[in-house]
Amino acid sequence: MGRYIIQRFLNEGEELPVIAFDRSLEDILSGGLVHTENGSSYLNLDGHVAQDILQKLIKSVESFSTHSAHPILVISSKLRLAFFRLIYRYLPHLTVISYDEIPTNVHTKTLELIS
Repeated sequence: MGRYIIQRFLNEGEELPVIAFDRSLEDILSGGLVHTENGSSYLNLDGHVAQDILQKLIKSVESFSTHSAHPILVISSKLRLAFFRLIYRYLPHLTVISYDEIPTNVHTKTLELIS
């Protein structure tokens, strides 16, 4: 199923070009993850931190046009939905997937690493 979903995003070399966060930034995001009583979650981040991440992400998405690729952010599964909700209004065309959604036989190519 995962292969079918990402098939349209593979490049000519059968690689998946992605944007990724470095480990320290994922740790910051994980620290801001709040789970509610009804089972949903959201990111509670300092405004300056959120703005900085968003600006870096926008810049990375813009650079994807030079690679002729659809921008895809790969992030941990526990953060995927909450992060998508945070950035959707600013980057509605950004595809956000988790590492778990990438089949093991698909190679990723990190074009942008955000720290």
